[in-house]
Amino acid sequence: MPYPILTLPYPFAKRLRQLLNPFELKELQRAAGSCVRNELKPIVKSCNMTAVRIIPKGKNDCILKCVDNDMTISKVNQLLVNSLLGLWCVFLNNSNFENATTTQLSIRAVTIAFYSCHITKTVLRNVSKIAIGARRLDFRSSFIDKDVTFATIIAAFPTVNCMTIEKAYSGWLHDLKDAKKDFREVDITHDNFDELFSFKPADLYDYITTQCPQFYISLTYIVNADRYPWIIHMMNKFIDPRFSDNANKYYKISLKVQLRENVRMCRRYYYYYKK
Repeated sequence: MPYPILTLPYPFAKRLRQLLNPFELKELQRAAGSCVRNELKPIVKSCNMTAVRIIPKGKNDCILKCVDNDMTISKVNQLLVNSLLGLWCVFLNNSNFENATTTQLSIRAVTIAFYSCHITKTVLRNVSKIAIGARRLDFRSSFIDKDVTFATIIAAFPTVNCMTIEKAYSGWLHDLKDAKKDFREVDITHDNFDELFSFKPADLYDYITTQCPQFYISLTYIVNADRYPWIIHMMNKFIDPRFSDNANKYYKISLKVQLRENVRMCRRYYYYYKK
């Protein structure tokens, strides 16, 4: 029995191709089989990979490296890569996309991790054109521009619901609230106390109550000296009294103090809804 797409008038079939992401188009082409219409062509090439990396190629381009094998990216023919473990972006900056050969590349990956990258709005925009359906972003090992905010990141990757980032700024919680997005976890590490804790305790409580039962937020403060008692005392002032350190199902807030020179030197505290 022919797939219903074959019966659509030409303009509708052509418009449908424009609305689908590359992976959805591939499934439609597969369903149509040998009878696939010209409006749905060219046939998209696809493959499954364990994990993939995008790394610089010279100053103005980047290439795709795979755990299974290296792949050549065509400037003309579209290539879909289904990455089982995730996408790793390594040493990328704005210049790597000036003459990039990745315009025909689409990668489906649940996790995108940025290692030693310079995170700018341009880098986010270009990676978001390549990566489809990401749920988790990891920025732990990259420098992030000041004008890159949570609002910027969420706009570039609207499907994300888990984020790990080494950056905070005054008003970051306000940006998360304004996004009106469901998260499962938000993990923030920063070395400026005033920026990391630039919120009112009640505002953090209100935000957490809008999220799913499994949601938690982790705040890690990086310090240069061992002053744990004083720092923990200051951090506790930002915990709403409706939370408690007595275990109660899922923890909602994790506070961590970590020594810059030795990541193993740290203390972590968990807070739950009061019973």
